[in-house]
Amino acid sequence: MKKILLAASAFLVLVACTKTEAESTAATEATEEEVKVTDPNEVSNVQEPKTFRSETGDVLKVTYFALGDRVAVKVQKNQEPEVELKGQTVSSSGNLLFGTKDLSWEMDDSGSSGKLTGADGVAVQYVLE
Repeated sequence: MKKILLAASAFLVLVACTKTEAESTAATEATEEEVKVTDPNEVSNVQEPKTFRSETGDVLKVTYFALGDRVAVKVQKNQEPEVELKGQTVSSSGNLLFGTKDLSWEMDDSGSSGKLTGADGVAVQYVLE
């Protein structure tokens, strides 16, 4: 009887150690996946470009995407080179602001229009086509 209890105790210790090691490995793998997701330069969730038009006829193509754990946009006005703008803050009216030191895009809460502001500080309203 003593040998059976000793064997059962050894078996339980072995099972408990194996379970702890498996949980530890799973936790490490989950942490590695989280690190990959929060890579600040990883581009994901790229949406189809949306085309906006100003009153003067200028065309603006806006592509929303995730850059690491933040939202960013690529804007292309007419045939000019595409510019990447990172999410900066929220305006006083609650709209998302994306920008660099020379250019900013403020999207309205419905996503159907926005304002593009250049380095000169002049804002141009664009409406979804």
